[in-house]
Amino acid sequence: MKKHLSETPRTAVVVGACGGIGRATATALAASGFRLTLLDQVKPELERLGQELGPETAIEVCSITSGDDVRMAFDRIEGRGGVDVLVNAAGVFCYSPITDLTEIEWRRTIDVNLTGLFLVCQAAIPLLARSANARIVNVLSIAATHTFASQSAYCASKWGGLALSRVLAEEVRALGIAITNVHPGAVDTPLWDHSNAPFRRELMLRPEQVAKVIDFIARQPAAIRIDDITLSAPAGML
Repeated sequence: MKKHLSETPRTAVVVGACGGIGRATATALAASGFRLTLLDQVKPELERLGQELGPETAIEVCSITSGDDVRMAFDRIEGRGGVDVLVNAAGVFCYSPITDLTEIEWRRTIDVNLTGLFLVCQAAIPLLARSANARIVNVLSIAATHTFASQSAYCASKWGGLALSRVLAEEVRALGIAITNVHPGAVDTPLWDHSNAPFRRELMLRPEQVAKVIDFIARQPAAIRIDDITLSAPAGML
């Protein structure tokens, strides 16, 4: 049975909704009574997830590395009534020493993890500014504050994402928009399926554990600032 936040449900956009953390977050927010828009680039998976979460769930097929795609998606979101909470959970990962890292891998990681974050926030802020209780939750990583061998592109994208997010927080405070950065340690998601990184996935955080924290943040009033939250598995930093 859903817990309703109010007579008029708040709206949330989950970016990267088909990924491990994004999917778990969408499920948690739906259970908390949010009206959802799911944004990702794989239409069949989006449609299946939308059907699972109920008829009021909207989907937007969109590549966050395309400014035109993102702007058109948020134009449609505006037409459906706007947004109160934005969760940026999209991301890619590559594991390679810098001497072996390809330019394609570098550019893809920066484009998705950093440029995509910029484009989505830029498009969403005018809509969020109209909400009486607006919040952005940026899912970054422990790699936004620590460095790891063979993760140069990933760390660069996440450190950049943290800098971008903190600058945005200063710029949008006067608009009544709160921004929280979530820094999970290693999470057992499909990102690892094709990675040769030597980590034990059974020791990692579960996506549902991260989603519970994001759901908690999303339900707080914007008057409460939660700047950064770091989550670690019991085994520590992997």
